Amino acid sequence: MVLARMTKWIFKEGKRNSAFNELDATVGNVARTSKGFRGVMSLLSRDDPNIGFVITLWNDDESLKASERNVLPPSIQKVMEDLAEPPAVENFRLFTAELRSIGPTE
Repeated sequence: MVLARMTKWIFKEGKRNSAFNELDATVGNVARTSKGFRGVMSLLSRDDPNIGFVITLWNDDESLKASERNVLPPSIQKVMEDLAEPPAVENFRLFTAELRSIGPTE
């Protein structure tokens, strides 16, 4: 069973792009070396210039819980001063997914 965590990040006015770059790098670097890590998607809202989402995928409940201690806190700390509020966190059980290998798109 693959599990996912989605975090919604609301940044202060005009801070999203620079802070989200830092966040994406932090999540990527820490998560990639974590046991049970399966993947990550970083999404920028098209409707709100201050919002971004990060979805991480984990092998099992153990790795998801470990990432709550090892991945999420350093990520929050890295962008804390640019956040308008703490990130909203929701966990999911992956039902289905189809992804092709893609990289940053800018």
